[in-house]
Amino acid sequence: MQLKQLKLGLVALFATMAAVPAAADPGSRKIDGMDLLEVPALRSEQASTSLLLGLAGAGARLVAVGERGIVVYTDDGGKTWSQADVPVSVTLTRVVFPSPRTGWAVGHDGVILKSEDAGLSWRRVIDGNTVNALVIADLTERAAAFEAGMTAGDEEAAEQLDLLALSLEDAQSGAHFGPTRPLLDLWFDDDTTGYVAGAFGQLLKTRDGGGSWQSLTGRVPNPDNLHFNAIGKIAGIGLFVVGERGSLWKSADDGESWTASDTGYQGHLYGVFSPGGTTLLAYGFAGTLYRSDDGGLSWTERPRVTTKALVGHVDEGGGRFDLISRDGYAFPSTDGGASFGAPVRLPLRAVAAAIPWPDGQIAIAGAGGVAIVASPAGRAGP
Repeated sequence: MQLKQLKLGLVALFATMAAVPAAADPGSRKIDGMDLLEVPALRSEQASTSLLLGLAGAGARLVAVGERGIVVYTDDGGKTWSQADVPVSVTLTRVVFPSPRTGWAVGHDGVILKSEDAGLSWRRVIDGNTVNALVIADLTERAAAFEAGMTAGDEEAAEQLDLLALSLEDAQSGAHFGPTRPLLDLWFDDDTTGYVAGAFGQLLKTRDGGGSWQSLTGRVPNPDNLHFNAIGKIAGIGLFVVGERGSLWKSADDGESWTASDTGYQGHLYGVFSPGGTTLLAYGFAGTLYRSDDGGLSWTERPRVTTKALVGHVDEGGGRFDLISRDGYAFPSTDGGASFGAPVRLPLRAVAAAIPWPDGQIAIAGAGGVAIVASPAGRAGP
């Protein structure tokens, strides 16, 4: 099961604050002599109750990813869990399955994993070393092409070139410390075409199932290298990225070009979705909620339903959805966000992600593992 709207959970709060471990040499990502990109995830009887940050359905199977490279799955609605074979021990932040057998996960140190057996086992496709090189090559090529096309006295073009040069310098500085920059979210149209987004404006695309990757970082108007917290497509409107400073970026041509849309908010946004038509709702830190009725061209701040971060949503269709807060509450709406019902306490003390589950249920992940509960919006009256 792959959501048709984009979302991001508590992972952005954890991942973007991750510090680079102390090391003898720049670029070292070793802890106690171990490179976590080379150490398989340890098996644990407590894996299913650890901090889990991402959820996806692989057919009838539910798969969750989280700290220390843990991937767990259940085939019986959460009654029993098994741990998958994972080749890394870095924190995994998000997972998707565009088809029941093919899955993708991303995480810290720029790692991208792929499964072709419905989440039973995973292999590393690329990591932050490759991502760094792709971003640097992209920005270098763009800066050179831009400079070659400039005309004398074009001050606006000179300013744009300076911004490209600053982005390139930042990417080169980051690469000096090795694969340290986390990837935070991903979206796949199908088994072969997908996008990955992350901290410091990282944005990648594959058209061949991960065989090769293209950096789109230089195509996005993001001069301050703001973090990209979430990415996904909204049917009939386009591909969206949301991030820091209330920023959204939209592409109507599958990532070839992007336009920025500023809500006016100065904090993190963690998700955006459409409850219907051209209406969009964007949510984020401290209960921030913005609404657009023109496909994202303009935004209006809406009353906050909570002062805690809104980290996810579950769309039930027909204008019914649940907004999910970091501290474990669901805020149901049955009228496309015009109003919200009373908050419903969820069974996890801290929530990082939420997805719809069959039979009017939602699955949530966070501190303590995964829980499956009835959707408050789905069970609300007309």
